[in-house]
Amino acid sequence: MIDPLTQIANRRAFVKLSRIEIKRARRFKHPLSVAYIDLDNFKYINDHFGHSVGDNLLSLVAETIKDTTREIDLTARLGGDEFVILMSDTEAESAYLVANKIQKKFLHLMQENEWPVTCSIGLVTFNCLPNSPDDLIKEADKAMYSAKQNGKNMIKHKIVKK
Repeated sequence: MIDPLTQIANRRAFVKLSRIEIKRARRFKHPLSVAYIDLDNFKYINDHFGHSVGDNLLSLVAETIKDTTREIDLTARLGGDEFVILMSDTEAESAYLVANKIQKKFLHLMQENEWPVTCSIGLVTFNCLPNSPDDLIKEADKAMYSAKQNGKNMIKHKIVKK
C-alpha cells in the first residue's frame, strides 16, 4: 500500500481509498477534485545524473506534494514519474489554487537543484461523480496529456458537471 521509494500511497492504495471517497462524496453531494502530475523530461535526469539522483528527485516531489496538500488529501505515486492527488470536498477554484501552488513549489525545487524538469498537471473537478477510481484516473490523465500536448509545464483543468 506504500510506495517504498517515496513513502506515499501506491496505486493499489489509491484505488482502494478513492473508492471510499467517491461513495462519501456521492452520499453528501460534495465535489471531488483529482490532480494527475507527470514530470516533464524526467528521463533526462536518469540518463545524465543517474538513477540515484532520479530517485532523490521523486522523493522530493512526493514531499513537496505532501507539504502543500491537506492531511486529509490522498497523495499517491502511480508509478514511474506519475503522481495523483485526491482532494475530497474540494471545488474547482480551491483545487486550481492547490495545483498552482504545487507547480510553483516544484519549479522552485527544480531550479534550486539545477534540474531541467517541469511538470504537467491534469486537474479534474467532479461535481458529477464517476463510478470508479479508474474513471477518476482516466479523466485526470486525459487532462494531463492535454497539458503535455499543448507545451508541457502547465495545468489543464476540466470541470465535470451534472
